[in-house]
Amino acid sequence: EGYRKTSHYPEEVYEQKVQIYDQSLTLPSLVERIYTRPFQANGIARYTNLRIDRWAAEGYAVRFSAPGVLFAESVPFAVQIGVPYSVGVRRAPAGIQAGIAFRVQPVVHVQDRGKNTQVWLSPAYSMIASIVDGPTDGMITPIASLFVPIVSGVAVFTSLSMSLPGLYVMKFKAWTLENSAHVQCNASAPKQHLAMWRKPAGDVAAVVLMVQPHVALRDLYNVTVDI
Repeated sequence: EGYRKTSHYPEEVYEQKVQIYDQSLTLPSLVERIYTRPFQANGIARYTNLRIDRWAAEGYAVRFSAPGVLFAESVPFAVQIGVPYSVGVRRAPAGIQAGIAFRVQPVVHVQDRGKNTQVWLSPAYSMIASIVDGPTDGMITPIASLFVPIVSGVAVFTSLSMSLPGLYVMKFKAWTLENSAHVQCNASAPKQHLAMWRKPAGDVAAVVLMVQPHVALRDLYNVTVDI
């Protein structure tokens, strides 16, 4: 629970640190967060409201340390998937041209506070896609594709398209969750022409150009087409 302070460390500067990390290295990289709390007069530091907002995994441990003394460490423990909290985006839509199905269709999931997918969740309600900002008459089509079942916490959209060119903000919502996900995307008109986005430079014979050219695929409104 804490360490008793000695006369070498006055109360106002003597702090205990709690370190939460993945002891078994089951995660891609070391997970480490440090919180400090001063010791009280009785030499005990009392923590409140600590939580692990990380991936569900085995082998987490909590380490307590303070200047000049040996650290204390908890036994390894597992972090379980929490309750549904929000909608997250696994794969954002891309390759959007008005009137044509997205080349990359969105995939979203229901997650807990640590962004763990609710793999056990296959509810009766659906995931809903909608537009919260965009051209006045713009809409997502077809209507039937806006409602997608959630299977093992994941909703995979298919056949979505934007009716008009423009900048949109899409919202993905699960009926029972207040925290939805938002994605900004640009729907271009059909591709029409090429435009020089960056001109070449440093054109010395038989030598690689110092500045390599970039060419953009543009639509009727000179907006770069996302393919």
